[in-house]
Amino acid sequence: MSENISADEYKRLKNRLLIRYFVSLPVTVITSLYLVGSLMESEFMPFGELFGLIAAAYITVSLLWIFTNTEKRIEREKQVETKKKEKSKKRIATEYSIFILLFILLIAYAL
Repeated sequence: MSENISADEYKRLKNRLLIRYFVSLPVTVITSLYLVGSLMESEFMPFGELFGLIAAAYITVSLLWIFTNTEKRIEREKQVETKKKEKSKKRIATEYSIFILLFILLIAYAL
């Protein structure tokens, strides 16, 4: 465990990392691959093809978790958390609005 992180904070950061690695990351990868595949075919892909994407995403994430150092990931998570605290509300709102606009444009292009 790192010297400058308490045990409770270490557990909290590790739980956040687990959620990020095993929930957020696979959902992001699967959604983006599904949208790209739909854009390439000019129609939405059948949901049956998602099972292969889900399996590949979770296998990849599991391998990433096994072969990377937990201490370094927790230190990075701590750095990300401090950067998020320093962001202003305007900047956060601008980032989210740009993301939503790009998502709407991608969906409109797919239809």
